[in-house]
Amino acid sequence: MGGNEIRFIHLADTHLGYSAYRKIDSDGINLREKDIYKAFIAAIDYILEKKPDFVIHAGDLFDSVRPTNRAITIALEQLLRLSKARIPTIIIAGNHETPKLKETGHIFRLFDHLDYIYPVYRGAEKIDLEVDGKKISIHAIPHCREKEDFSESLKSAVPDSSSDYNILVTHGAIQAIQVFKMNEFNEYIIPISLISKGFDYVALGHYHGFTRIKNNIVYS
Repeated sequence: MGGNEIRFIHLADTHLGYSAYRKIDSDGINLREKDIYKAFIAAIDYILEKKPDFVIHAGDLFDSVRPTNRAITIALEQLLRLSKARIPTIIIAGNHETPKLKETGHIFRLFDHLDYIYPVYRGAEKIDLEVDGKKISIHAIPHCREKEDFSESLKSAVPDSSSDYNILVTHGAIQAIQVFKMNEFNEYIIPISLISKGFDYVALGHYHGFTRIKNNIVYS
């Protein structure tokens, strides 16, 4: 979304820590894993260059519930860059980093005390920002351990009539004319009716391909 009103950047599914194909570099780091770190750092470079009003990451920052120390370090270093630049950044949990057991604890707890970083992982949250005197409400619905909790959160999410802009951010397989699935065991199917409720923009994560389902409903 651009123009003279508000400017934000929407990204998702960075899957930090993912590795494949067994090829490693001279330091013993998987080349695919390294490529993903490079892409994430390049995305942060771009954000810092463009200086948007805020950033939305729509889930699966990490590839697993227990990321490696390397993946955690990269994530913290890059989010600290956004924090120091005072760019509000909303990050919701996706299915890859949401533990099945409550006792496991959530990796996003590491980000709780970073200024301007809003990790959303305990359940649905509404984050209100002010940009040039305009109120922006971001309705953030992360992946939940229980599908019923996720569905209820989506049903309950409605635009705030006191806000100038309302943005919904969530993570899952939208069921429209086709279903945008990744065929993963814990993905949630979201009927498009649950997100078509008058939001100005719907920022989606989960499906790995830029797709504009409707003009304002977008997989990054």
